[in-house]
Amino acid sequence: MSEFTAGSLIRNPYRGAVQQHNPLLVKELNEQWTVFFTSGTGVSEMVPADVAAISQHLPVLYFYNFEDHGWGFTLLHQGEAVSAFDFSYEQEEVDLMNYVRDKFPDQDAVELLYISPDSDIFKESMMMEMDQQRSGIDRVQAMLRQLDVGAFGLFELGTAEMEQLRHLFDAETIAQLERRHAMVEDFKTILGIEEMSWIRADRLERLE
Repeated sequence: MSEFTAGSLIRNPYRGAVQQHNPLLVKELNEQWTVFFTSGTGVSEMVPADVAAISQHLPVLYFYNFEDHGWGFTLLHQGEAVSAFDFSYEQEEVDLMNYVRDKFPDQDAVELLYISPDSDIFKESMMMEMDQQRSGIDRVQAMLRQLDVGAFGLFELGTAEMEQLRHLFDAETIAQLERRHAMVEDFKTILGIEEMSWIRADRLERLE
């Protein structure tokens, strides 16, 4: 069974402030972090509206890890997303789909890539064309457009941790990844949230 994890994280000193908003569950994750769930929290990469509202009063990290599909986070502060990252393990397919849609706006990209009789040949040619126009680094940089590593300073991380995050989210570092799951594990280790695994809204009994 593949892991599905999603939930909101805060530093422990903010636990009392979160409890004032009557979440479904607030649980200490470890000595530094607390995880909480609201009525609007599901198993999704989308930030729940009630979590965004809570972030008006304290910084919140909404984190998700869907083992076979990808992982990411949104860092919220004062009710706004100040940093976000989404790493899809199907990113190349997503990029190709978007490329074909832009190139052939009046046609069905799914049919062109996967259904029509010559879809395999067409897909290969589009992949080559896309690679010629946009390097792997360019595509990674597009993934990083909403990321602000400096925003993690809201969680009072140390200088070493901040530098490790900058290296982790360097475009060349990501482009050269050999193991797709390594990045999320490194991210969790740097932040100290290794326990944030197999935790989600429909499995709250595991935390109680």
